[in-house]
Amino acid sequence: MKEQGKLASLSKQQNDAATGDAMGVFLIGVPMSSTFGGDKEGQVAVSKGKVTAIESSLKAKGCK
Repeated sequence: MKEQGKLASLSKQQNDAATGDAMGVFLIGVPMSSTFGGDKEGQVAVSKGKVTAIESSLKAKGCK
């Protein structure tokens, strides 16, 4: 499913941003990724919602 691939990619980007934030806070006291637009939390949430809706629809229709 195309949306699952997108979710996986966004999740990786979000994890990388969180790691970058932790390093930034540790080194200079500022969460760098979030400050410069690296945060993908909203996009991950939307994509998860789409995947859940698609899976629910397929299950309701008896698809595998």
